[in-house]
Order: sequence, then C-alpha cells, then structure tokens
Amino acid sequence: MFPAPAKMMEGMGVESNASINVILQAMCVMLFTISVITFLARKDEGSIALRAILSGNIMMHLISIPIDWAAFYRGIFTQVSGILPGTVVHIILAVGFILCLKNLKAK
Repeated sequence: MFPAPAKMMEGMGVESNASINVILQAMCVMLFTISVITFLARKDEGSIALRAILSGNIMMHLISIPIDWAAFYRGIFTQVSGILPGTVVHIILAVGFILCLKNLKAK
C-alpha cells in the first residue's frame, strides 16, 4: 500500500490517481503506527489501556470488511481477487485480537 498504492488499486479493479495514492499512503502510515502501538503494548498484562488498544484493533478490522464489500457491490471495486485476501487478513487479525482480549487477566 505504501510503496505501490496504484498497484494495490489495480488489484481491486480501480484506476488510481494521485489523490487516491496519497490517501492510501497516509492510511498505510496510520496502520503501521497502530501496529507499532499494539506491538509495544504486548507485554502488558491487562490494563485498561491494553484493552482499549485491542478493542480498537478489533473494531478497525471488523468495520473494514463491510466497507470493502459494499464498495464491491456498488461497482467501485470490481475485482473480488483484490478484496478477498484483505477480508481474510481482517478476519484472522480480528479473531486474534478477540482471543487476546478474552484471555487477559481481569483487572
């Protein structure tokens, strides 16, 4: 997404432009930053802050799925092959974060 946003959009069947590329690159930076925050909090044993981080990750992944599929059904994204891998990743990560949240010690 960061080094080749136009290639990513091409995989979804969308013609890219400079505006889309900048938005995708900014989104990539935000996702990377959230990943760093989550990684740095990994040894926390269950604070309110960690619960917030995990809950935010769960929401991000679960809300992203219908957005992508709605775009497909509206004809914005035209390639299922460009959406399906992202959907699988979103589901795997959401389930992982749900399990992590579920397994935290009660505080």
